[in-house]
Amino acid sequence: MKTGRNISRFFIFLIALSVACERPDARPAPDGVAPSVGESAISTGTAASSRAAPMTWVPSRSSAQFDSSVDRDEVEALIQRWLDAQNRGDFEAYSHLYDDVFEGLTVSAATSNPHELDRQSWLNSERRRFERPMKVSVEDVQIDTFAESAEVLFVENRETVDRRYEGPKELFVVRQGDELRIAAEVMIESRAFEAEREASAPDPAELGLVLNEGQDEHQESYLVIDTEPEPDWFGEEIEYKGTTAARSPVIADTFPGDLMQWQNRSVDLFDADGNQCTGAVAGLYGLSRAIPHFGQIAHWGGTPGAHGEPLNEPATEEVIADGVWELGNRPLAVARLELDDDCVAEPVWGRAMQGDATPLESVELADYEQDAVLAAFRELDRYRSIQNYFLEQDDTEMREQSDGSWSTHWSAEPRIDAYRSSEHDRIFVMVSAQAGVGCGGFYGELAQLFEVRNGGDVPWVVEWGDFNEYMESTAMVDVNGDGIPAVLGNSRRWGHVDYLLSSTGVEHRLVEKLDVPSHDCGC
Repeated sequence: MKTGRNISRFFIFLIALSVACERPDARPAPDGVAPSVGESAISTGTAASSRAAPMTWVPSRSSAQFDSSVDRDEVEALIQRWLDAQNRGDFEAYSHLYDDVFEGLTVSAATSNPHELDRQSWLNSERRRFERPMKVSVEDVQIDTFAESAEVLFVENRETVDRRYEGPKELFVVRQGDELRIAAEVMIESRAFEAEREASAPDPAELGLVLNEGQDEHQESYLVIDTEPEPDWFGEEIEYKGTTAARSPVIADTFPGDLMQWQNRSVDLFDADGNQCTGAVAGLYGLSRAIPHFGQIAHWGGTPGAHGEPLNEPATEEVIADGVWELGNRPLAVARLELDDDCVAEPVWGRAMQGDATPLESVELADYEQDAVLAAFRELDRYRSIQNYFLEQDDTEMREQSDGSWSTHWSAEPRIDAYRSSEHDRIFVMVSAQAGVGCGGFYGELAQLFEVRNGGDVPWVVEWGDFNEYMESTAMVDVNGDGIPAVLGNSRRWGHVDYLLSSTGVEHRLVEKLDVPSHDCGC
């Protein structure tokens, strides 16, 4: 047996007894004093955290072990791999870090009771955590190295969709061949808190939605730089861009200085297939969009009478522009783009030139992956609710025009858009289903973002948030370099809406919803 690996079950029992009897009060901290999470994944400190008394685990060792052939950098690299595997949901990589001879001790945040586990029991328990997104970091890291082992003490912070856990943890690390492995892990204390997190829209310099608006020769591309501008940012002159869009130049004296810096700025632009091109900002405007009622459009055009003669004079472009501006919601602050010749398709997003945001690559899922994703989609509570409504319809012919599920009604098929982060080897999938015509008949719609993870013969399909909007994905973009993308999408069924979802690290939330108000009849 190697030196430093004599970790007896009796010693684990003593630790469990000590944890149960001597550790500090594990009740949640009072409101407003919940411990903070370190900014980096590994945050080193000096003494152990004052939030819990450290419990130093001292396995038997000889004085010769203080020669320290285990390098501190090796241990830090192991901890980083341990964190990365959890944060990207890679259970196989996580399991590989644990020694064949392993003993673990956990403390329940709910009951405060300690539980001793062998390697298989530990991994079986941990596997359930990997079925949902999580974000794990550590702080106040202390490392003691010996000849063939090391002890690591830190405060672990772990976030899930609905809870946050914090507490001191200790690892005992040994060398196995050329690599280090975790031979023992002790959760000294675990405290649970309500999850409090927000998702925010990225800076437009990193990721901004591009809108392609206007009709015929008036169509142009605009980068959205502010979604809640003040009314006095724009002048009284309204420019005609067709019957669905109008714009007004900004007023230099009232337009914010930081937004004014977009003028003449060079930008990188990306289409829905991830193709990159370049352009430049050629003007700053307020942009109003609307879908007028067909009667309004006919009136603007000069409604014909019974014999074809106009009942009114056709409206001027100035009148139409004023009408569209009024019909629209709050205008958007946008940068008008002049596209270079290398832009062969309409861009859907942009960034300041040489920014760090990176588009994920559009990929095709294997058949077994598609089957797993669709199975997870149909297990959603929201899907089942629509399915029940579908089956309640008193229309046998309608149900016969599907495979029995609402999402295939009238030959509809769920849409699957899959994207891969090559740097982080992660695959995210947006599934969108829309079926029926509404207007008194059946109609159902649903969209859900998943991550497909390697689970062997049957892939793991993990949900990434419930944003309660229907959308079809147009792009996914890694803004923070962590492989978790912001998601761009739109909906065209009832009007025109553009969406942007941003990640909190454990779920996606809707951060921008740019809807074009429709004044037309939907049926």
